[in-house]
Amino acid sequence: YTDVFISGQSKVRHFATIKPFLNDAKFLLFESTEPRADYFQRVYRIQVDDDTTVIAMVALFYSLKQHEVFIRALADLMRTGGYKVKVMLAGNGSTMGAIRQLAVRLNVAQHIHFLGFIDDPEALLHHSDVHVLSSKIETAGLVTAEAGLMKKPVIVPQNTGTADLVVPGVTGLCFRNSDSRALAASLRTLLDNPKKRLDMGLAGYRHMRQHFSTEEIFKQTTNLS
Repeated sequence: YTDVFISGQSKVRHFATIKPFLNDAKFLLFESTEPRADYFQRVYRIQVDDDTTVIAMVALFYSLKQHEVFIRALADLMRTGGYKVKVMLAGNGSTMGAIRQLAVRLNVAQHIHFLGFIDDPEALLHHSDVHVLSSKIETAGLVTAEAGLMKKPVIVPQNTGTADLVVPGVTGLCFRNSDSRALAASLRTLLDNPKKRLDMGLAGYRHMRQHFSTEEIFKQTTNLS
């Protein structure tokens, strides 16, 4: 029942934190027949049309999460594509005010909703189409695993621990760390290819279940030689 597990063994290099993955049942058992539009209207009073792509980011608002990279990528995306998107930013923190101001300056505030702290990320991920992380530094990136369990494709920065959870081009996309244009290109790829999003989401689910489930982590850590 430890909270943190640290090892130099190559076999467990991905598992700096073990305990959070023990909550995978919360995501695997989640079910909902509620239409997406009804969910967002009921919980957040947000109107989401059927032809809207919902992009979520679940992360605390502080400097290392680099929300500004995501906001700049969104501005780039909207300038060049005219996409119909809703961005759901879940989390609280010290940089939220600055990110709100940046969204206004870049004329994308109308596409972004600040949800604050949420205690049901499984529901938000279920009703979203893509999950993004823009962190400069990330150890394990628990929410990346959670998005996989909810069958959602992910976009994450290279050279971070969370990138180790992704099979690039199969379960999601990895972009050049801190590069908003690279993130915009990855977003464009998934927005332009709904089938690719679905295929990546299903592949992500299988990948998480095969390599990062509670049972698999326990087996790997107890079978170390």
